[in-house]
Amino acid sequence: MTVEHIPDEDFLYRRIHPKQLKPNGEISSAAFSGDETSVDWEKYTTPQKTLQGFPHYHLSSILAGIPRQKGQEVKHNPTEENQAHSLIIGHKTKSISRFLSINSILIIRAPDIFPHT
Repeated sequence: MTVEHIPDEDFLYRRIHPKQLKPNGEISSAAFSGDETSVDWEKYTTPQKTLQGFPHYHLSSILAGIPRQKGQEVKHNPTEENQAHSLIIGHKTKSISRFLSINSILIIRAPDIFPHT
């Protein structure tokens, strides 16, 4: 599989676990923690395809240039099953994770299966 450069202006899709969406609709910084954050590149997928098999997950999008503003590497990392698979690579402090979550847009909201109490 060919690895390509992802332009800053392209969108990356990130599945959001139901518990990573705050009651006010904001995406938790926990959705962007970890040294390798898995995303899908819009060039090779659709929002619906990214959510396939994850019916209770939400979906966010973020421009590829946003993580790069904080020193993160955005790398196309295709797999046999998923040509769109990509990674946001780099140590993410709480501040960086928060920056990424604030700059993400929730584009699909799943039905609420975990009522907030």
